[in-house]
Amino acid sequence: MRSSPWAGALCGTLFLLSVIDTPAAETCLAATKSVSAAARTNSHLAREDLSRERSIYEPLIQRTIDAQAPLESELFASALACWQVKNKLVASGELDDRTLRRLKTHWQSQRPLLGRSFAARRDELAAVPTEIIYKLSGRPKQDARLAAEDAIKALQLLRIAASNNPEVSALMHDQQHLAVVSAFRSADLNRRIKRSTGASSQQVADKSVHMTGTAFDLYVGAERTSTRTENRLRQVRDYPTYRWLVTNAAKFGFVNYYYEPWHWEYVQSDRLAR
Repeated sequence: MRSSPWAGALCGTLFLLSVIDTPAAETCLAATKSVSAAARTNSHLAREDLSRERSIYEPLIQRTIDAQAPLESELFASALACWQVKNKLVASGELDDRTLRRLKTHWQSQRPLLGRSFAARRDELAAVPTEIIYKLSGRPKQDARLAAEDAIKALQLLRIAASNNPEVSALMHDQQHLAVVSAFRSADLNRRIKRSTGASSQQVADKSVHMTGTAFDLYVGAERTSTRTENRLRQVRDYPTYRWLVTNAAKFGFVNYYYEPWHWEYVQSDRLAR
């Protein structure tokens, strides 16, 4: 008999209950008694969310709470309640604004180079292989040519693993998925990008991790790096590449900047010792 696709997530939820302290486990179990109501609330919150954040971040949330189940499902609400207990939040099972903020804080805490002031020198960087750089009119993008050598090697291993997934492999071959759109960017280039796009500090930080040579913007579908809500939603929902990355990229040392589905940082680099 085939097991339910949610069975693994349920086992993960039960394991979490077994390792947290008894009062917390009781709170979590109490919360799961009203999962039907929580699931209905989550469905309503997602529909009413004008920013579409809950929908865009759904794959990351699922991985974080260890529940590969739809946001509006009871299993999702149950697993979220357990995550809330672990993070000292009210165990409602509802993806309310406070929980969403805590999730963002958690994701940002996994980016050790965020806000660091150093920038890599060009003589510290290596050439990104031309065959994995995104091509515009047949030419490799200029800002995708350099990166830290260890980050390049990790990305190559990631791409090999992705090529074993039939759906992602086809998109890599036909539509340049997982090609490098941008890698190392100098401080001057970051400033020029900010001036030309009028981007907010959220989109192009003054201390961009791209300056360290350990960040890649990877093509994951639709418009390459457009922060328009509908574009990010398409990248998450209409293509399998981003979901594959969410599930597998950490195995190769990469973490995602939650706001940008295309932005991935190598967090096992020697540069962390600086």
